[in-house]
Amino acid sequence: NNVGYRWTCENCKSKDINRVYEGETSRSARLRGKEHLQGLKNKRESNMLYKHKILEHPEEENIKFKMEITGLFEDALTRQANEAVRIKNCKKSEILNSKSQFSHPPITRIVVDRKKNKANSVQ
Repeated sequence: NNVGYRWTCENCKSKDINRVYEGETSRSARLRGKEHLQGLKNKRESNMLYKHKILEHPEEENIKFKMEITGLFEDALTRQANEAVRIKNCKKSEILNSKSQFSHPPITRIVVDRKKNKANSVQ
């Protein structure tokens, strides 16, 4: 539970093309992976594996994907932030995540700058 994961298209990989989907779930990787594969099997248009097959492998019957765990996390925020960073670090030509997943605000860095108060400064 609480994992980050990556799907890689093995058909593309055999042609020296990198196509990946970055994901995360609070549930087990096995259950989430099974859901992705079920979407492919049922030709669900919202499923990223099926979308990829239709767009890049329409004539291929046996399309193969590989799922790997990219990390184990203690909390949802860390897991989700890790997924965002992995998506951000992928080349746009390689990523299979839908564009709606890119519309979230980027992870920002907050810096607190401590300044002395005039009342506390020596004159």
